[in-house]
Amino acid sequence: MKNYFLKLRLLFPSLFYALIVSVVTTVLLRWILDFELHIVNVRESYWVFGVSLFIGLISAIIFIRPASKLLLTRKDSDDTSSVWIIAGMIIWLFCWFAQYSLVAHLNKLVKIESVNEVRDINDTMYCEIEDFELSSKVAHSFTSLSVSGKNNSKYDIDVFFTFPMIENNEEPDSGEIWYGLKFHEQISNHKSDQEKELRYNSFVKECRDSISRFNFKSVHYFERIGMSDDLDNFERTIEVIRDAKPFKNDLILQAVLEPFVDKSKNSLGKGLLGVLGYAIFYLVLLVFFKLNESTYEEYSTKGEVKYDSAFEILNIFVPTEGHFITPIIIDLNILMFFVLAYYDQEFMSFSTESLILFGGNISSKIIDGEIWRFITNIFLHGGFMHLLYNSIALVVISALFIEAIFGKSWLLLIYLVSGIGGGITSFYWYDEVVSIGASGAIFGLFGCMLSLTAVKYFEADFSNSVLKILGLYAGVSFVYGLMTPGTDNAAHIGGLITGFLLGLIFYYRQKAQIIEV
Repeated sequence: MKNYFLKLRLLFPSLFYALIVSVVTTVLLRWILDFELHIVNVRESYWVFGVSLFIGLISAIIFIRPASKLLLTRKDSDDTSSVWIIAGMIIWLFCWFAQYSLVAHLNKLVKIESVNEVRDINDTMYCEIEDFELSSKVAHSFTSLSVSGKNNSKYDIDVFFTFPMIENNEEPDSGEIWYGLKFHEQISNHKSDQEKELRYNSFVKECRDSISRFNFKSVHYFERIGMSDDLDNFERTIEVIRDAKPFKNDLILQAVLEPFVDKSKNSLGKGLLGVLGYAIFYLVLLVFFKLNESTYEEYSTKGEVKYDSAFEILNIFVPTEGHFITPIIIDLNILMFFVLAYYDQEFMSFSTESLILFGGNISSKIIDGEIWRFITNIFLHGGFMHLLYNSIALVVISALFIEAIFGKSWLLLIYLVSGIGGGITSFYWYDEVVSIGASGAIFGLFGCMLSLTAVKYFEADFSNSVLKILGLYAGVSFVYGLMTPGTDNAAHIGGLITGFLLGLIFYYRQKAQIIEV
């Protein structure tokens, strides 16, 4: 607790400025570009994850990273990157919540008299239409099949219908307004293909029967569909009706059968609670860091702290002596991420079909002889957060420990063989589940370190640090696995065991070489 209030006085302004600047910048950008000027029409995930995360990390680098140089870890290390990285992630959550609150406050339910008035309400997604009719055009449907749930255990069937909405029996030739209906069914993905096909056929028939007797004016309100997977699926039905691509100024209104709920209520209270949590977190975090006396003396004299350029963070992507294989692995992961993002036109979550096309590990393809998928799946990720999480883990464990201890060749061997071991485990564990990601290989790196710790290859202090990092990563991965659908825990276990065995091989090989000398 020594110098605690001095540390608090030195860092609190930076923490406060970073939070305020990030939230205000995020809200202003969203409000001006999306709601006022309407010049940025992108998926919600781009705003929530892309923009918010970028602003949060940049603010942490600009405001908090310099101030963190005034601290030392309990081991007297000046590597306090965890301070500003964690701050950036927390600020990102605040920016995320700020956008959610903004959208909730601006998207109120508006009552209008006719369909033609829909285009006049650009500042909200929700409307209640008093009078409308549907066109006599034949309705068509589109069915979307996907998997979800933990380890892809759920099989989702979504059926989409669209109907042109008209007023005074007038059917416009372009820019129509469409009445959208979505039906959803979820069954176990562990059922046989025949059982799933039977349920699919019966559910589609049920939906069509429901449409034939559906009261289209019984809806509570309509939600205007923005850029999303649902919009893509609704537009496919329009293509069938029109035998042409949807027009640019088409609008799709999805019928909502439940009463409207104002999501803006209590958002201020939740925001204040979040700010309090942010403050408490850093009040506790400062206990685990010491004041850097030499840097503080420099700061007291000159009024500033000398620190490395923020651009030096980019060195984690550049292969150098002693840091060669890790950047190459990260760069390959990022390259494949951008290839998939371009192909899917999405970056938060890639489609199952795309992941299989680009080398995802799935049992039916392996049985057909495509064993190369055991390697290619290691460099694929399901979306941005999956890539970010694994990249951070690679930087922490591989760049700081593995490559320095084992060298380039052994790092590459451990990474690839552990990834393959995780893929093989997943192949035998799951039936027709797409396995992707570097997690199995990363767990292999941890398994290797764990085995060397078990045989007392390292000094006691270093072994304790390894165990703490391993425990933290394993704990976060466990929680992430529980919360995130499709997490491949089999690959984690297979990679960990493979890496543990490789660590023992490395140890006894080193021991044999010492004996020979």
